[in-house]
Amino acid sequence: MLIGLSAEVSNVLGYAIGLVVSYIAHKIWTFKSEASHKKEFPKFLTSVVTAYGLNLLMLVICVRVLSINPYLSQLISGGVYVVTSFFFLKYFTFKPRLQE
Repeated sequence: MLIGLSAEVSNVLGYAIGLVVSYIAHKIWTFKSEASHKKEFPKFLTSVVTAYGLNLLMLVICVRVLSINPYLSQLISGGVYVVTSFFFLKYFTFKPRLQE
């Protein structure tokens, strides 16, 4: 690859960088959270991994069980990821603290 890394290592690094950028963007712009990174980043990882698991489960159900076209299945499962990740991030990861 570009700097002499294998495709696999490049892929992992790309996903890791993407996760960090996504976390920062959601924290600063989407949810405007001021909580600590130590508290929120593990919750963020839990949220996106869970949303991805639901995405993959929906993809398998659509393709293998319901015999839906794989392209349409990707679209459906992608929608599941977007909706579930937003709700996990809003109500679990970046949940606003109650005013005292």
